[in-house]
Amino acid sequence: MFRLSATDYVLWLLPQLCICIVVMRMMRNNIVREFPYFTAYCLFELVRSAALFAIGVHRPVAYFFTYWPIEVFDVMLSIVVIRDIYWRLFRHYPALHTFGMAIFHWAMALLILISAVTSAATTGKEFDQISAAVVIFDQVGSILRGGLLLLLLCITMFFRMRWNYRTLGVVVGFSLYLFVDFAAIAMRRSVGPAGAHAFSLLKNIGYTCCCGVWVWTFSRHRSEATDPFPYSASELDSWNSTLQSMVR
Repeated sequence: MFRLSATDYVLWLLPQLCICIVVMRMMRNNIVREFPYFTAYCLFELVRSAALFAIGVHRPVAYFFTYWPIEVFDVMLSIVVIRDIYWRLFRHYPALHTFGMAIFHWAMALLILISAVTSAATTGKEFDQISAAVVIFDQVGSILRGGLLLLLLCITMFFRMRWNYRTLGVVVGFSLYLFVDFAAIAMRRSVGPAGAHAFSLLKNIGYTCCCGVWVWTFSRHRSEATDPFPYSASELDSWNSTLQSMVR
């Protein structure tokens, strides 16, 4: 049985309250269809946290075998959310859209390959092999997601593209969480199982901050919330035309 402190309970409950507020605000403002994958991600996080809490309090072994598969699915679903942001950003530019989707497919294949190789190369008990593989998967997933978000921010800054502030809030929240998550995973790999509680604590703090950003973003009232991405930089059209001619 896990012994949870008052801090553990607060860091578990606060993000769930934040996500509930975000979902309620999205439903009230009728923007669920605007962010379908992000909405699905939020609902999944609510179910995930409730299930893991119910299992972990009384069944630590069952928690182990439940947490890691769910963590893998969480990484995959968050990548889908980022992919949707890329699609929304480049939907008017077919060549750049095709190029971006190719990057996603290769990145996903690399992520799965690295995790599989790590699992096969790890010696020891089955627990150690599973943990090593999923921790590596989580770390590579954090690098991949963080890199994709950084690339997205660099592209928008380079072409001076104006953001939909809600989309920007989603990106900033994810970026903040991934930064803390990467630091927590690096600590977990260096310290080992002894750092499990600190690892969980750091991830929960990062996730709480991330959800706080989302609450602030979706609680604002601005007329530009329904505006599409206004593409004003002609250079982006030029790049798209050049890439289109290269792939023909």
